[in-house]
Amino acid sequence: MDAAHQQTHTPPRMTWSEIQQTYPDQWVVLGDLDMDDVTLEIHSAVVRGAGRTRREADLAAGGLVDKVEAHLYTGQPRSPRPW
Repeated sequence: MDAAHQQTHTPPRMTWSEIQQTYPDQWVVLGDLDMDDVTLEIHSAVVRGAGRTRREADLAAGGLVDKVEAHLYTGQPRSPRPW
């Protein structure tokens, strides 16, 4: 196998705003987080996988589970069900 086939594709680092725009209303699996330790605000991250459900996002991340640092939803949170 030549060197081009041996190189792995590294997804680009994106800001949280860019992630929300690129993956609207989806679950994202994030790695290599740069975030504020106090406010937990994400400055940037690498998207390892994305999907309409958390399961789809996990499957899209594939074998990168050891590099996952967060699972987040990019859309508006839904209100809890009334009981």
